[in-house]
Amino acid sequence: MQFKTKTRDNEIWPDFDCISAPLLDETRRFYEGAQPFPHLVFDDVFSPEPLLNIDAAYESVEPGSWHTHSGPLQSKRRTRHDSPLPPIAQSYFNMLSSGPFIRFLAAVTGIAHLVPDPALHGGGMHEVREGGHFQVHVDFKNSPVTGLQNRLVVITYLNEGWTEADGGSLELWDPASNTCTKSIVPTFGRMVIMKQFEGALHGHPMPVQAGKCRRALIAYFYTNGEGARAADTTLATQYLIRSEMRMSQKAEILLRPLLPPVVIKSIKSLVRSGR
Repeated sequence: MQFKTKTRDNEIWPDFDCISAPLLDETRRFYEGAQPFPHLVFDDVFSPEPLLNIDAAYESVEPGSWHTHSGPLQSKRRTRHDSPLPPIAQSYFNMLSSGPFIRFLAAVTGIAHLVPDPALHGGGMHEVREGGHFQVHVDFKNSPVTGLQNRLVVITYLNEGWTEADGGSLELWDPASNTCTKSIVPTFGRMVIMKQFEGALHGHPMPVQAGKCRRALIAYFYTNGEGARAADTTLATQYLIRSEMRMSQKAEILLRPLLPPVVIKSIKSLVRSGR
């Protein structure tokens, strides 16, 4: 949906406190009625210039600030939690953690007392290069550090001129039928707000095409209500087994709950090395 916002003088990010109550109510109805589960897709919320500057700043991220995922189920990299970010990217995430944006999220989702994560566990600056993918999954239920319950994810895409043919579209899957019912092209400036719960199946299983690089800014939001628990590093991403998957992908999904993470990591290394 189109959602025009205003920017205060000398500010680069929108003022989310200026949005009218009727528009917030209408947006919440969209969120609650969205299929296959609650989510929102916005275009043109942000001015292009700061997002273009963030896109350019990917090249200045220090090599040690990247964490790379390379295996049968996902192939991408993201900035490490608590790593230093380019100032313009840090400015974006500071805005997401601000009171006005938190109040906006509560108004359009109905989730009160949301807690941002300035450390950006699992979030930050994400990049998927050609051939990269992320199989259909449900995100972690709780923060691995605080134990707070994962309730929302906010994604903003940075990909100019992106089309469905470029791959990497965000797929939302119906948990009842295990089928994709919505595909969201990760085009420049598009912001997605998505509910996090055990039925929120999503991913981008279609590989990014040659010569393309898919970039996104991702942040999670939590609550300390029912469902919160002590920090548990085993509360990881849960993947959906699909018939078209390779045997190595299916094997990793089946083995993940049974083997310690260090063993899974060793198996991935052996697969990559061809041994």
